[in-house]
Amino acid sequence: MKDQYRITAEQATKWGISLLTKCNLNKEDAGIVVNALVKSNLRGIDTHGIELIRHYARRFTTIRTRPIEIVQENETTCLIDAGDNYGILASTIAMNKAIEKAEKYGSGVASVRNSNHFGAAANYALLAAEKGMLGISTTNAGVRIPPWGGKDAFLGNNPVAIALPGREYPIILDMALSVVAFQKIVIHAREGWTLPEGWAYDSNGEPTTDAKAALKGMLTPLGGYKGAGLSVMMDLLCGAISKNGFADNVLSIEEYDKPRHVGHFFVAIKIANFLPLDVFKELIDSYSRKFHAVPRKDGIDHLYLPGEIEHEKYKDRLKNGFTLTQATMAHLNKVADEFGIEHLA
Repeated sequence: MKDQYRITAEQATKWGISLLTKCNLNKEDAGIVVNALVKSNLRGIDTHGIELIRHYARRFTTIRTRPIEIVQENETTCLIDAGDNYGILASTIAMNKAIEKAEKYGSGVASVRNSNHFGAAANYALLAAEKGMLGISTTNAGVRIPPWGGKDAFLGNNPVAIALPGREYPIILDMALSVVAFQKIVIHAREGWTLPEGWAYDSNGEPTTDAKAALKGMLTPLGGYKGAGLSVMMDLLCGAISKNGFADNVLSIEEYDKPRHVGHFFVAIKIANFLPLDVFKELIDSYSRKFHAVPRKDGIDHLYLPGEIEHEKYKDRLKNGFTLTQATMAHLNKVADEFGIEHLA
């Protein structure tokens, strides 16, 4: 058996849609979900790529959902109840509503409750950047991080993405608030890899490099108390404004038969309300040139702006495909067998 398999975006998309249409999802909505996952693979964010579809397939053939509904709205804000539906679908609707409001009124904010895993935060911030807007997206998640100095997990590994349009590619920061995303712990445990030091704690709150011990333990907050503080704020934005509840109310992605109670928060701001978009992009270009001209340390070939590496990977992977490990492929093909579709070849 090969250790890795090369997959094209077209292959992954076609296969993913065929799977989700077996999960009581129409083809159009299945395309929205799968395209978001595959886009993450293309950008090099494999932890939030097509591999997650196995969780989605099992959840949404187990749990009862309700239609996604706008429950409160005015000129610049919108509250959406996802009805325990696909987080990617609810989040796409929410950010598009924020963009629509920003186009008309200069800014738009959307809050989502009763949702599920929404994939990569970058996907929604990028929707705004592609429309010439500043985009912000965040979500809360189940408890993974202790408060700074605490021994038990209380905070979610709540990611935040901020995107700005540029001439060649958007400038986008997308980061979890732990040193590393939990899915990387999952992958290391599955592959039998040792964790780098500083990634995680065991169940006793002690640092560990054992990935399986880390699965039962906690993640290390990014930047110590600063990352823990940011996690608090993202949880409050996602949980309080929507009346969704907080990280301690969010269930594991693998508890397929119960509502997860995930909350999201989205912002879009129209840059053209401040200055012409072309002028803004020229300012971004000027900043980029100065950034890349900073003297580099020995062994450093290039200084990367946020989102630049992902842009380069996207161009390469769109042309040449991306790789999945043998273990990941085995998981996906097991799901294919469960739902009676062809293997992802």
